[in-house]
Amino acid sequence: MTEFIPCYEKHQYLFKTFVGRVKLGYLCIIATMIRKLFKPGNIFFVILLGLILYKPSRIKIQSWIMSSVGSPEVMNEPKVLSPSDMDFTFYNLEGDSFNLLNFKGKPIFLNFWATWCGPCMAEFPSIEKMVKGHKGNGEIFLISHEKPQVIRQFMEEKGINLPIYYSIKVPRFVTSESIPLTYILDKEGKVVIEKTGAANWGDPHILELIK
Repeated sequence: MTEFIPCYEKHQYLFKTFVGRVKLGYLCIIATMIRKLFKPGNIFFVILLGLILYKPSRIKIQSWIMSSVGSPEVMNEPKVLSPSDMDFTFYNLEGDSFNLLNFKGKPIFLNFWATWCGPCMAEFPSIEKMVKGHKGNGEIFLISHEKPQVIRQFMEEKGINLPIYYSIKVPRFVTSESIPLTYILDKEGKVVIEKTGAANWGDPHILELIK
């Protein structure tokens, strides 16, 4: 990083404040790293880095990785939910309301996502595979906190055909603010899978859980 010092000394006169010079320091570090990367031996790494930084290709790479990993396993001790835990209202894009209590006695796949969430998009292909293979009585709900018009536009642009819903709230049993966040409830209303982060949901054993 010896190249960093000339870069900083050459341009520091442009930044009079401490915060400005800190930003200059970061810029010089990045510039130095880029110069080092652009050498014949590092071309492959630069191309790979570019693919990862470019969102469309990054999502495809993430989806490919998701398809090669296993699906989440059933919890050793399923969480028992009370009626108040299940009292959660959400809406489809037409504005019709639903409540988890209305689906008592059915398995439920409940996924929280957002249009801006890269990992959410990465697991969508496996969810699409699950939806296409689903032939049982279980219910599948993919819920976003965004406005219906935002979700609808996103689905049209991306060609997404999934059971999408929205709500400004979350169920009482949700303890994480991270997304994607997925729960699978069995017929008795017990949480048998709780997964934070992207996963492969196209595995046959997931279909068995929600049929």
